[in-house]
Amino acid sequence: MSETTTKPSGGIKILLFTLITLLILFFAVEGIWRVVCLAGLSIPPSGDRSLDREWDWVVTTRADGKHPITEGPYRYDPVLGWGLLQGFHKDNIHINKHGQRGLVDWQVEKPAGIRRIMALGDSYTYGYDVGDQEAYPAVLGSLLGDGFEVINWGVPGYGTDQQVLLYEKYGISFSPDIVILGFYTPDLFRNRLTFFSYLKPCYELQGDQLHLAAGTIPSPTELLETYNSGQKQIRTDGFYSLAYLRRELEDMRRDHVDPNTLEWPVTQKILEHFSQIVRGHGATPLLLIIPDKEILKKEESATTDIANLLTELAEKLGMPCLDMIPIIRAKASETNEPLYKGHWTPFGHQIAAEELLKALREKGLL
Repeated sequence: MSETTTKPSGGIKILLFTLITLLILFFAVEGIWRVVCLAGLSIPPSGDRSLDREWDWVVTTRADGKHPITEGPYRYDPVLGWGLLQGFHKDNIHINKHGQRGLVDWQVEKPAGIRRIMALGDSYTYGYDVGDQEAYPAVLGSLLGDGFEVINWGVPGYGTDQQVLLYEKYGISFSPDIVILGFYTPDLFRNRLTFFSYLKPCYELQGDQLHLAAGTIPSPTELLETYNSGQKQIRTDGFYSLAYLRRELEDMRRDHVDPNTLEWPVTQKILEHFSQIVRGHGATPLLLIIPDKEILKKEESATTDIANLLTELAEKLGMPCLDMIPIIRAKASETNEPLYKGHWTPFGHQIAAEELLKALREKGLL
């Protein structure tokens, strides 16, 4: 009796051929990618957003021989990571002796009869690409006139965590009556990073409580030495392709934000803490929602999702809130003058200051 041999069907052969071809391509791409990185032509993907930024900083610093956060108006800060360089003057950028934007060296002790407002935030509040007197805190001060002081303590690159920590470390001593937190919507995603422009503090949730993960942040020289000595290395364990895929999937999920988004729970707690500590020192917190320019092209986006979460939280906390989304959309439909050019233009800052003044008056805060 003869034995019959079962041969693979045509469909199985095609499937096996496809799988083998894909494996060959996968390992070829992986191999070429590793050679390129070993040659120093690219940085390997880590799969972690903070680590990617750290590695990019190390490579850039080694190439330039300069520490980016100690160039221009910036300085290293062991608690906040970086801050503004006291006394820096160049063109229309002036940093006062306290590390605040502007020419005026405000007295730490608030003068009698003065109402003092402090604006915290990132590069939008700082006034990136505009002059000292064009940033919305300075414009607000001009609109308010005598009897008021508006301190601009925005720092480019800061997350909400750093903004609140700056208030706790330095801002409380200035005894502001109102503390504006300028929340640029993408700042949400900075609040789980340990590295943005440089190493930064980062809160974690332990149960229902905030815990500051970072202690003293090493200086740029110290950080670079850990890599030069081999203590830390730019090296990806595992496949580059999988690390890259993890980052891409993380970017994709940022197209929509809801209460289950990873960054929201810790951001919510940071804002609750901000509201509590500001009120605990006799001041009024105000949340200013600064939208990304995508709102001018998209009706619904991550920006609108974040703004909705922020307005709901502010209402829950009884914290005054000004959402700039409807205002900016309305202004954009009325005029051809640009509100954004990377960041807000002087016109954008003017609109923000005028709306802040209106909101402060309507809420009885002046």
